[in-house]
Amino acid sequence: MIKVLERAPGLDLIKGKTLVEIGGKPLLKVPEDERRQAFDIAAEVVADSVKRHYVPPIKLGPHEEATVKLSSETTFHGEFDEFAELHSLSGPPDSDTACVKRIRSRVSNAIKSQADIFFVPPKGITIVSDIDAVLRVSQYMPRLKESAFKPYRPWLNMPQIFAKFKTRCDIHFHYITNAPSPFTDMYMRFLVHFYPPGSFDAARTNVRFPSEVNLNLILEKFPNRKFYLLLDMTKRYRFTTMAPSRLECILIRDIAPLNYREKFKIANLKENWKFIPKTKIRYFTKPDDLMGLDFDAGGCGIPKLQKYN
Repeated sequence: MIKVLERAPGLDLIKGKTLVEIGGKPLLKVPEDERRQAFDIAAEVVADSVKRHYVPPIKLGPHEEATVKLSSETTFHGEFDEFAELHSLSGPPDSDTACVKRIRSRVSNAIKSQADIFFVPPKGITIVSDIDAVLRVSQYMPRLKESAFKPYRPWLNMPQIFAKFKTRCDIHFHYITNAPSPFTDMYMRFLVHFYPPGSFDAARTNVRFPSEVNLNLILEKFPNRKFYLLLDMTKRYRFTTMAPSRLECILIRDIAPLNYREKFKIANLKENWKFIPKTKIRYFTKPDDLMGLDFDAGGCGIPKLQKYN
């Protein structure tokens, strides 16, 4: 939970101080066309987390006909992670329990608390994708620190590829990032504009490898679903031993052709993925490489993709 700051959209004042006072003079070095996003990022970074506080009841449904109550308090970092029972919720007239359902939710007595909740059936296909470097353009060179201030834009024609993935009603999209939770709004605006509706995981504050934890959690909670993963080879993803039976294919964006190989440490895939059969791992270098992915047939099923060696 994050306390809303006293800042109207477009204003550069927070609690009586300018963002330059808070973020420092380097903000003034950001190009004019990127300064608005730089100020937005600075505002979100200094947002106040609500610590040791009970989460207000969560209202679900178009008419808020269902209520979910959590029993635990938020953590020191203002985060909460808990499963709660949902006793009753009426679905749309054509409700099909085999299809993914999106339902609006709102936290009681909170501002800007609206969100979508996805009800995912036990069986079906889940496509999990890392956002940075896979869905959006992202810089790898650490000296380009100001790249975070550039407006988020999709990587080539990846939005069109994802639109074609939505071939069945049981397909669930889940997006992950290592960015901290205060950046959620910017990521969600990007996803809503360019990609199919789906659930979202940001980085947990007290976790060293958040994407790794989030991936294993969703694999654990949906044991009968089949998973396709689109990942970035610069991050570490260590899977548990139960992963192979649930993974249909791991698709890794290979950024070696970009000549950044010496600018970062590539994850040790051999050690981290020793439980994953090599036949379930493929590399791709551009979105069009993913054309022809057949979810009905299962597996990677794209002969032209580079095999994992």
